Amino acid sequence: MRKLILAALLLAMAPALAQDSGALAFLQQIYGQYEKTDDGVDIRSAGAAQRYFTPAVARLMEADAAEAARNKQSGRLDFDPFIGGQFWAPTKVTLTVAPGPKADQATGTARYIVKGGTREVVVTLDLVKIPAGWRIADMRWVGEQGTLMNILSAKQ
Repeated sequence: MRKLILAALLLAMAPALAQDSGALAFLQQIYGQYEKTDDGVDIRSAGAAQRYFTPAVARLMEADAAEAARNKQSGRLDFDPFIGGQFWAPTKVTLTVAPGPKADQATGTARYIVKGGTREVVVTLDLVKIPAGWRIADMRWVGEQGTLMNILSAKQ
């Protein structure tokens, strides 16, 4: 009987475990670059943004960039959302993923210590799985007001 209960529990957990590995691999692809170089992930073009963000977020990013170019100023998103800042030096990023309320949702967390050990930065990423794969639907930065969607949706 114990084996039957254990097997049922493992079967019930299998989708969540599979979800975590795919979502985690997606985040590792992004943050792996930050561990190796001071160049961030390029999200300046619509095509580049679509590799990492949901279509809704990518459209907002594209509109923000176009508006900034028309006005000859920086856009609403004037920092690298993956690191929650403007400047970067390669460092270890710790990634975790928790299953979301649905099989196609997860919450990722990226943590790193700013060079010099002055403070920890925590970025929370709301992930969704679309036909193209895992994408970011929103982001939050511990200690900061608002979310990525709030910033991109704000009126200037």
